[in-house]
Amino acid sequence: MKLKDREEPIELKYFRFLEGRMLFSPDEKQQYANVQKGFEGEKKFDRWIEKNLSSDYILLKGLLLEH
Repeated sequence: MKLKDREEPIELKYFRFLEGRMLFSPDEKQQYANVQKGFEGEKKFDRWIEKNLSSDYILLKGLLLEH
């Protein structure tokens, strides 16, 4: 059961907003690439899970559990 689509991380939104407005340092470029790849991986996993599981589940996206 899909309750909602995965939302783009705020950090990725900031990077996309700033991309055409400033030059990133090498570390910022690497961080931007990592955030993009992480989000793409999460979306790919979501598609795989939805395709390969029965309809008898609840998929919680963006849930952060801290202890």
